[in-house]
Amino acid sequence: MMKSSERITIIFILNHFYPYYSGAGKNAKNLITKLIKLGHDVIVITPSYDRKKEKDIIDDVKVIRIKIYPYFSHFTYHLFIFLNLLILKIKGLCVVQLYGLKQRGYIGAILFSKLFNKKIIGRISLLGSDDLYSIKNYSGRLGLVRYFCCQQYDSIICTSDKIYIETIKEVNSNKAKLISQFVDTKRFRPLGEKDKLRIRTKNKVNNKLVFLFCGLPIYRKGFDTIIGVWPSILNSIPNSLLIVVGPFDYHSADDRDFPKKEFERMINDKSIKKSIKLVGETKTPELYYQMADIFIFPSRKEGFPNALLEAMSSGLPAIVGDYKWVRNNKTIKDMHNIIISKTEDLYDIVSKANLLNDKNLIRSIGSHARDSMIKHHEVKEKAIEYSNFLNELV
Repeated sequence: MMKSSERITIIFILNHFYPYYSGAGKNAKNLITKLIKLGHDVIVITPSYDRKKEKDIIDDVKVIRIKIYPYFSHFTYHLFIFLNLLILKIKGLCVVQLYGLKQRGYIGAILFSKLFNKKIIGRISLLGSDDLYSIKNYSGRLGLVRYFCCQQYDSIICTSDKIYIETIKEVNSNKAKLISQFVDTKRFRPLGEKDKLRIRTKNKVNNKLVFLFCGLPIYRKGFDTIIGVWPSILNSIPNSLLIVVGPFDYHSADDRDFPKKEFERMINDKSIKKSIKLVGETKTPELYYQMADIFIFPSRKEGFPNALLEAMSSGLPAIVGDYKWVRNNKTIKDMHNIIISKTEDLYDIVSKANLLNDKNLIRSIGSHARDSMIKHHEVKEKAIEYSNFLNELV
C-alpha cells in the first residue's frame, strides 16, 4: 500500500519512448502504467526522430515529442527541455524523472528543477557509461562538468546492488536509492506443455531446438558473438533454430555499435541463413519466450536488462557471458537460475548449449529463474516501492 495519498505529477524525460524501440523505453512504459493506476499523473518528454506528431496520448500518458532532426545540437535540446517544462506550469507536487543521468536535455531539466524548486531524479541502469564514475572519467573533455551537473540530482535511483555500491562512492548515501529492475511476471510466464506445443506447432518450430535472442542486434549486446558461434552450434545441434526479436533500423547513438551491413552479411551466409529467423519488432514478445528452448544473451555491458528479466520470468534458461554486470548481480547464480559461459569463449558457449540435452537440469534452471523474478523483480511491487519513495521525496 502507498504510504501517502498525495497525487504527484511525474515528468519522465527519455531518449526513446513507444513506439520507438528501446529497453529503457519499454521499462519506463511498464512502470508508468502502474504509477497511473496508483493515482499519479504522468507526462513523458522525448525526442521525435522521424517527425511524428508532436503530442500523443498513449495509454492515458501525455507524450510530448521534441523534433530534433534534421537540425539538432545538444545545447538546443537542453533549451527545449527547459522551455517545455516551463510551459507545462505544473502546480502542486511535481517530480522530474530522467531515465538515465545523461539523457538528452538533462542540463535543461536540472536547471529548471533548481530554479523552480522541483525535485529531480536521475536513474542509473548501465555501469560503464551512465554511472557517475564513468561520467567523470570517460565522457571526454567535459567529463567533470557533466559530473558536477549530475551531482545536482535530488536523488539517484540505482537499479542493481552493484550500481548502488558504486554510486555511494560518489554521492552521500542518503541521495542514492536502490530500486531494482522489474518485469511483469503475469505477462511473461511459462506455458504448460500442451499450450507450448500448440504455439510451436503453429509457428512450425516443433521439431527444432529454438535459441532466442531479444534486443538490439548491436555489438554491445554481443550479437556478433551469437552469429560467430552459430555455425558451431549447428554442427553440434543440427536441428537448431535462432530466432532474433528486435529491430534492424534502430536509431543508434554510436554507429560503431551498430554495424548493420556487417551483421546482415554474416546472417546471409549460406551455411546458416536457413537456420536464422529475423522477427523484427513485435507487440507480443512473450510468445517467442514461450516457444523457445533457451535464451542466448552474451551482452558485454548492462545493468539488469529487460530481455533477460523477461526470459527468466518466462521460465526460460538463459546463457550469458561472464561479464562484470553478471558477476556483480546478486540475483544471478550460475547453474541455479542461469547458465554463465566464459567471456568471449565460443567453444564454451557451444558446450553450455549442449546442456539442452539434460532436460531435468534445464527444467530446474528455468523454474528457479522464474521464482527469482517473482520474489525480487515483480513490477507491481516495484511500482509501489517507487510510489512510496516519491511520496517520501516530495
